Amino acid sequence: MLDKMVGGLDFQSKALVLRAERQRAIALRERVGNLIVEKRCEEARDLALKAGDIDLASKVLSICQANVK
Repeated sequence: MLDKMVGGLDFQSKALVLRAERQRAIALRERVGNLIVEKRCEEARDLALKAGDIDLASKVLSICQANVK
């Protein structure tokens, strides 16, 4: 019986962690997007890299290079 109760808490804690990670990713993309709009591409790239999101940093470079042309 105790295992069932603890298992439920474990599931809830994992769900909370996933939700927090998702919210953090959304906030990061929003901040990066705002920096791109403000033509602050280097800061946007650095922010993405600092957060460990290499894919986002790569997309920032692509978007900024496309906007320069």
